Amino acid sequence: MKNNLKSLERNQLKVINGGYPACPENLECGNDWCCINGACRPRSQAGPNGLCMAPPIE
Repeated sequence: MKNNLKSLERNQLKVINGGYPACPENLECGNDWCCINGACRPRSQAGPNGLCMAPPIE
């Protein structure tokens, strides 16, 4: 069964990245969550170095 991406709503497209919601513009996903590769994922998936995306420092 194929899904036509054009038939999906914008909110549905945001969760395609591995079933996780897309990161917000400020990259803050909430408690114990961080932005990894464009998706909000549990901080435990950040790896041993804890690599989470951070907003740029101004």
